[in-house]
Amino acid sequence: MTSPAAKVDDPRARQQEIILSSEARNLVWLALHQVVFRVGWIFKTESVIMPAVLDAIAVAAGLAEWRAVWAGFLPVLNRFGQSVPPVLFAGRLTGMRRKKISLIATTLLMGLPLLGMALPALAHPKDATWTTPALFLLLYGAFFCLAGLNSLSFNSVQGKLIQPARRGRLLALSASVGSVLAVLFAWWLMESWLEKPFGFSRLFAFTGACFLISGLCVLIVREPPDEAERQAPQSAGGNGAAADAPSGFWACSAK
Repeated sequence: MTSPAAKVDDPRARQQEIILSSEARNLVWLALHQVVFRVGWIFKTESVIMPAVLDAIAVAAGLAEWRAVWAGFLPVLNRFGQSVPPVLFAGRLTGMRRKKISLIATTLLMGLPLLGMALPALAHPKDATWTTPALFLLLYGAFFCLAGLNSLSFNSVQGKLIQPARRGRLLALSASVGSVLAVLFAWWLMESWLEKPFGFSRLFAFTGACFLISGLCVLIVREPPDEAERQAPQSAGGNGAAADAPSGFWACSAK
């Protein structure tokens, strides 16, 4: 039977105690993170805004006959970014003692491609050249690579800090409040901005700012570090290896 003193000294027990005592606070800040994230996301809808921007850029750059080809890259980059990078990053994320660092970094970095798209040369079609569509697609692809990593990071943080019985509450809170606010902001701002000069710039700048704010919300989340992995003892010859040591790609990723 485990003594009370041993239980107090158990790192896993201390970690679980911190997680449980901070759960209500973490739930609120993770929900706020998702609410702001959803508000920003609606201003860059893949079905309307992105194709319209790329089409306008292609026409202004004198590449009207190629605009269907340019637009065809959008779903490819979208699906690639949300599938391949998370698979490659999963091993490294597992080895991170604080998963929220990845969530903060990816959310903040997601704002940078959008702020890049807000530059007049990209978001104001009349200034487009033949290189503008390619640069736009490069930023678009970078954004969705970061979005894939961000989704993986959020699920990891949520799984670590929020009990299964309360994850539905987090989803309901962020989805209901976030969706309503996103629709209200879109109704209030999107049409009026698109009618003004540099309308696309306004949309992308607002979206990038939302992602930056969303990432900062995670700074308040309290996450105890995972217990450091113990090194397996070597054999007498000094060549022993841990039975569960990673190999191949994951071994390289963990370094």
